[in-house]
Amino acid sequence: EKEFVINVNDLPAQITSITLSSSVISENSEIGTPIGTLTTFGEDLSGSFTYDLVVGDNDHAAFNISGDQLLVASN
Repeated sequence: EKEFVINVNDLPAQITSITLSSSVISENSEIGTPIGTLTTFGEDLSGSFTYDLVVGDNDHAAFNISGDQLLVASN
């Protein structure tokens, strides 16, 4: 028989989805116009989240993210 210790660490929260409250943009919207709010869902989530656009995506220059808000970056 051998004794041993098992340490159980609190695993990071599991994100299951990220949603955007609205995906409708009026044509010729001013730069900085809010499009929608990003919300993260999952198990045991707490704290805040940082969102970023995927580099290299064709529409990357058209949008900006500030906090949890998706904004118009060009018109």
